[in-house]
Amino acid sequence: MTYVLIELDAGGDPCLLDDRRGFCTIENLTCREVGDPNRREIVTMQLPNGEQAELQLIHVAITFEVTVTIEGTNGVCVSGPVEWTIYDQVIICAPPATVIACSVELSDCAVDLECRNGSLTSVILRLLLNNNLQTQTGATVRLSGFPSAARGNEMELQQEEQLCVNVTRVLDWVQLCREKEIVIDVERLTFRCNFG
Repeated sequence: MTYVLIELDAGGDPCLLDDRRGFCTIENLTCREVGDPNRREIVTMQLPNGEQAELQLIHVAITFEVTVTIEGTNGVCVSGPVEWTIYDQVIICAPPATVIACSVELSDCAVDLECRNGSLTSVILRLLLNNNLQTQTGATVRLSGFPSAARGNEMELQQEEQLCVNVTRVLDWVQLCREKEIVIDVERLTFRCNFG
C-alpha cells in the first residue's frame, strides 16, 4: 500500500473551491474470489419450501483505480489515481471443483469532501456497483446427427455421427446491486488544482 502526500502549493486544496461538485472516474475495475476455493465455508440455508440446502460462503475482492475531480466556480482540482479494494461476501452454491466467475460494473459514483478549517481531511465516495457471480464447472455435451449438405443438393444419408463438445456449465448465479461508501484519507491523495 503506497501513501502519497497531498500537494497543497499556492492554494492547491479542493476545499478552497466555491460551489463544489465532485465526480469520479473508475478504471481497471476487476472482481475475483479470494481464499482457497477448496476450503469454502459451508452455510446451511432454509429454502422457501422448508427444505435445507448447503451453500458456500464466497469471499470476493473488487479492485479498481479511482480519480477524483472537484469542480467549482473558481477552478478545478483533479486527484492522481488511487488503487482501492472492496471486500464482500456472497452465499451461493459453489461445491468443490467449481470456479467462481465474477464481473462487476459501476453504475454511479458520487463524491463528497470532508473539510476542516478550510483544509481537506478526506474524500467520501459513494459507489453503486452491479456485481454478477456465477458458479461454473466443465461439462461435456454429446451431440448426435447426420451430416447434411447445402440446400438444393441431393445427398445420400450416411451413418449417424457423434460429436462431443466441452462447454461451461453454470450451477448457480447471483446478481447484486450494492451501494458502497468509501472514505479515502488525505494521506492517500495527490490533488493538482487550477484556480481561475
